[in-house]
Amino acid sequence: MQVSKGEGEFRRPLMRGAGEGSIMRRGDGRWMARLELERVDGKRRRKFIYGHSREAVAQRLAQAIVKLTAGEPIPVGRRTIASFMKEYLDTIKPPAVRKQTWRNYELLNRLHIEPALGSTQLTKLEPQAIQTLLNSKTRQGPIGADRTPYSYGAATGAEPRAEVAVHQLQSGDSGRGAAART
Repeated sequence: MQVSKGEGEFRRPLMRGAGEGSIMRRGDGRWMARLELERVDGKRRRKFIYGHSREAVAQRLAQAIVKLTAGEPIPVGRRTIASFMKEYLDTIKPPAVRKQTWRNYELLNRLHIEPALGSTQLTKLEPQAIQTLLNSKTRQGPIGADRTPYSYGAATGAEPRAEVAVHQLQSGDSGRGAAART
């Protein structure tokens, strides 16, 4: 490691160690931090953090390092909900649920989740967006085979089917209850 030539015994390092990240000023005046992540399929992965002040970037870099050392995943790139749901449905769900359940998940994703939230980046998804989707589905009410709304559960106060299904898809519950999962 290179060190500066300071007075006396104190010598300040010029470079950060491996896994500590680096902070630099960009040409446009913003500050940027770069953190090396684990390699995937032999390719380097880096997390870039941008900000208007060095202190803000250093704080966010420190938070990312804490997450990395704790083993938490650090989102990289601009992955959208549509691409996540495609991977989720193709690789995670089919072995764990029945075929018809998977078909229902795929249908709910294609008709409800993807049109409303598909272009949203996972790193920018907020609970308010999900709640807005659920509220709009509740206001719409269920749709019958003839594409006209009908009063499903209006007398009992039951939730419309689409809203229940979106909740199930989010939580991974196929509607069979806790007894079926144990």
